[in-house]
Amino acid sequence: MAVGYWGAIYVSEDGGRSWKKSDSGTERLLYAVSMANDKAGWAVGQLGLILRTEDGGHTWKAQDNPKAAEGKNLLSVVAQDENRAWVTGEWGTRIYTKDGGKTWEDFSLTIDQAHPQFVWLSIPDQERVRKGQKVFEDVSLTNVSCLPGDRNRCWIIGEFAYIFRTENGGINPDGTPSWEKGAIVGGLELEPIVMGYNVIELTDAQREHVRKFAEQIKDEEHLNIAIEPRVTEAEIRAFGHQEDPTPLFEILEARTQEIQAIVEDTGILSDRIRRRGPPPWTTRTS
Repeated sequence: MAVGYWGAIYVSEDGGRSWKKSDSGTERLLYAVSMANDKAGWAVGQLGLILRTEDGGHTWKAQDNPKAAEGKNLLSVVAQDENRAWVTGEWGTRIYTKDGGKTWEDFSLTIDQAHPQFVWLSIPDQERVRKGQKVFEDVSLTNVSCLPGDRNRCWIIGEFAYIFRTENGGINPDGTPSWEKGAIVGGLELEPIVMGYNVIELTDAQREHVRKFAEQIKDEEHLNIAIEPRVTEAEIRAFGHQEDPTPLFEILEARTQEIQAIVEDTGILSDRIRRRGPPPWTTRTS
């Protein structure tokens, strides 16, 4: 089975020698499809679309889920059996069904006050976090998959070297998610660079430290560079005014640009540089 643009779904029943187009009932882009068996499975796509088939992909029915109302793009799905499935996507999306898609539980990645993206949030979203309400992390979880012979051993991967694994299907006996975040062996990390209060320029020694790090990985083209600026509590209090937090955002942006300029001067192209927590004026709206 294959899915794609304009709601396209194609089914083959002869090992791919011939294909028949199904009526998906949608013109939205479909990103992924996963079958639990010969009959039951799911396809996922744009704007929170989840489709379910129970006849081998010949007919499909849309299923309501938490991301449909939010309009988040769903990028991957894995069917563990005809009742259980995980779906991942934009904005930390990680949702789960245990009843064939009649209901979906939202276990998406969220931001708390200790999260580095917290300072980039709008004032209303910061208040939501303080009140314990959900604000989702700006990271795409691009793929979820399980071993064919053991659908309880699964992995999720995403942007910024995010990797999660589970050996019990992703759900604990008490109904909480059981995904364990993993670390990538072979990556390189620069020790945090401490800057003074309201300081946006590095010292000569700090510049040289960043330059040497960049030179070390310049030819390792499989490695991207993530820049994650931070501020202190004192800077948040002084510059993160509820009426206009722009001065705080400008400090973070200036620190990011300071690092990025040094990295690019070594010959590393900008398409290898990832900025964690972009300021509100560059945040994605989709």
